[in-house]
Amino acid sequence: MPQEYMSKLADQMDTVQSNTKSKKSSATTKPASSTENLMIIKTLAAGANHPANKATRFLEGAVLTITDPHLAVDSTKFPDTEFRKPTTYKRKITKVVNGTNVVMPPYKITRISDGQQRAVPLNDFTFSITYEKTIVKPNISGVFKKSYADIQFSNLQTFSGDVYKAKIFTKEKGSQGDFEKIGEIVLDGQNQLVNPEGATGFETIGIYHTQSIIEDGWVTSSVLSSATQGEDDIAASVTLSGSNGAHASDFTFVTKNSYGLQRNEDYIVSFDTYFNKSNKSDKDGNVSETAELEVFLTGSINSPTASEVSLGTLDNTFEGMKGRNQGYIPGIFNYFKTHNKAVVQPEAKLWFQ
Repeated sequence: MPQEYMSKLADQMDTVQSNTKSKKSSATTKPASSTENLMIIKTLAAGANHPANKATRFLEGAVLTITDPHLAVDSTKFPDTEFRKPTTYKRKITKVVNGTNVVMPPYKITRISDGQQRAVPLNDFTFSITYEKTIVKPNISGVFKKSYADIQFSNLQTFSGDVYKAKIFTKEKGSQGDFEKIGEIVLDGQNQLVNPEGATGFETIGIYHTQSIIEDGWVTSSVLSSATQGEDDIAASVTLSGSNGAHASDFTFVTKNSYGLQRNEDYIVSFDTYFNKSNKSDKDGNVSETAELEVFLTGSINSPTASEVSLGTLDNTFEGMKGRNQGYIPGIFNYFKTHNKAVVQPEAKLWFQ
């Protein structure tokens, strides 16, 4: 490939790659189900896109090779005379849960007597990770920019039911023959949390791979409280600290931009969270371990007049937080419906407090 073309192509993409072959990396696993294992990382060699001993979402899809996996099986529970144990393991990491936990396909052994397979945990073992990802980013250099049409359809309503799939056909003016299909798209709910000021206007600000995503898409209310990118408890997350401030004080984390919504439509706000309770004084001066997070929408949501709409509060009365000082709560969600008044288009900011 000519060098001139290579330099132009480099303007269009970032290549995220690493080939880690360190034998210093070690871990253990435990079966999460019959179809996956949870790998608990003890040590992990630093890579181009992750620090030492901490996994990031860039490892999703990476090839994991375990050295002598059969030696990591508990031979007391599963003796070699009764079970066949594969001597190799090479699979792709399916998910990064947090900085020390990743999900992988299970390591399975076979009982000799009846051929039954079972997933088993692996004790201390060494491994290597090989991955190469290409993340295509928008070309903003002006090179190779070319488009034939920019067509937008909006506010389309069906007579009944929902639309599952859209097909796109084209035919050149004056040509003979039938229309040619150029696209087939399965429709899904559109993520509204994007950075409209970015190069494409579609970069997500709801998955926090870097600190710059937080700084570009969100605003915090106080320099005394932090909003920092984190991997320890939830991969590609934001860590908020402020609920243990003085009584009647609060800390907000709000989208920088308002988002235009469709009239008379249902929307859902959903997220995962990990909480840590800290000592906080109430209005009477009593101290107790507390963590609290309230989720708002602010703007012209359910009426043309701007207002605040609370979607709910996570606190000590919330079922997932009762009797726990810290913990992971997945799949928190709530619905809201926009107004149908023609005078003002609905719009909203997402607000955590």
